[in-house]
Amino acid sequence: MRDVVNVDKQDDGAAYRVFHSDILAQIYQTGLEINEMQSLFVYLFVLGDLFDSYLNRNISHKKRIIMAMRGYFFLNMWIEYIESSSKLYNSMFSIAKNFISSQSFKIFANLAKSLILLIISHREFYSSYPLYPWEHGTEAIEHVFRISRQITNDFSFYEFFKIQQRVAYRDKIIRQNMQIQKEKTSASGYIFDFDLNFKSNENIDILRTWPNDNAIHDAIKIAYEDAAKFIKVLGIKL
Repeated sequence: MRDVVNVDKQDDGAAYRVFHSDILAQIYQTGLEINEMQSLFVYLFVLGDLFDSYLNRNISHKKRIIMAMRGYFFLNMWIEYIESSSKLYNSMFSIAKNFISSQSFKIFANLAKSLILLIISHREFYSSYPLYPWEHGTEAIEHVFRISRQITNDFSFYEFFKIQQRVAYRDKIIRQNMQIQKEKTSASGYIFDFDLNFKSNENIDILRTWPNDNAIHDAIKIAYEDAAKFIKVLGIKL
């Protein structure tokens, strides 16, 4: 209930749990009985895969492209449907009422396109090094916020400024692998690392295996076809 009622907007755990496989399985089973739940399942599955294309540490880069571009095409097909419907039915449909925010749409679209550019640039210039997509984000900032919340659970900008010396001190202790005893809370705030022990030789080999241009084009084609199938299942006609 805490993830829904009076939810802590700074609790990353609540956001991650929305896309958990158990949640998706429950929605899928309910969707077999209630057709309206199918839309929710597809939405969470597609967007969850988009985020996982960056966060998952055990998949190939071609698979990442499929996951990210599936979300890209799905969102573009969805907004195309809303735009065409608004022309036919005027006030019944609109981007503002029936679609995600314009800011979120731009962010998600850029995530998908940036992933492909990131993979290509690493393939061309850093091919001997593995690519960790999850490192190309706001992890360092999330790390600072997480430590800050351990000191003060809810802070203003002024309070955040005042505790930075303590944050730096605690960060130094953490980097020296010293344990800090702290009260256990159900919502731990910012989560900046899922698995500190993932870097096996097998993982690293996967992360420095690069798809060529043909493989990238094939991945994009698969993603488009997957998105089109989801749209069709939902009864959306473009």
